[in-house]
Amino acid sequence: MKLKSNKKFLDKCFEGKLTTTDVYTYTEKITEFDLQKLVLLKLDFLEYKKRIVLDKIGEIKYDPKFITMELNKDHIPVITNLFKKQEETDDEKVHEAIFDAEVDEFCDEFLPGYFKPFNHAERIVRLKTDEVINKMLQEDEAMNKNIIESNLKWEGKPAEFGEWIKSAIEAKCITGGNDEEIFRQFCKFLNFNKFSKKNTIQKLKDRGEDTIFLNKLIEKFTNWKIK
Repeated sequence: MKLKSNKKFLDKCFEGKLTTTDVYTYTEKITEFDLQKLVLLKLDFLEYKKRIVLDKIGEIKYDPKFITMELNKDHIPVITNLFKKQEETDDEKVHEAIFDAEVDEFCDEFLPGYFKPFNHAERIVRLKTDEVINKMLQEDEAMNKNIIESNLKWEGKPAEFGEWIKSAIEAKCITGGNDEEIFRQFCKFLNFNKFSKKNTIQKLKDRGEDTIFLNKLIEKFTNWKIK
């Protein structure tokens, strides 16, 4: 999600032209309340505010309050720490992190009330994001309570684990949850923390019709039977 795609929406938020319902409805439409999309929308709010602040910093430096704080060597949000870090490093990510962390404090100090309707809209998105995160944490906690602690360990490869569990799911031998939940519970039960379902399943699909691990299981089982 790029700032450009939400520019008109953010303009209206800044101008105070949207109601709480308008902001909530747009947020639902553009993100479907997906956590990753909500986070990207939050970042768009931050980027929009930063661009406005950057445009106004030249003007604010002539503000009597700014000049007084500068003469007294008082801490000036964004400016003081950014100046220090620029002397220490050329890493733009470090500089940007300071700006991100202190831009709201800067606005409170030198632009009080300037972003009031914008901040209200941003808060709606932030609260929804927090709600989604909390719901996910609660679901994880509830799921973890239902998983039996075990000393068992999966010693095979990630691809073998994926092939085994996915085959059992497709054969309807394991039920009671979606793929994500089933993989997560088996990973925990077998103390297998190095498994990425998305990457592994895609690799298995790309591999074609080969069932290397299942063939290995058949071979080992057959050998056991004829002993």
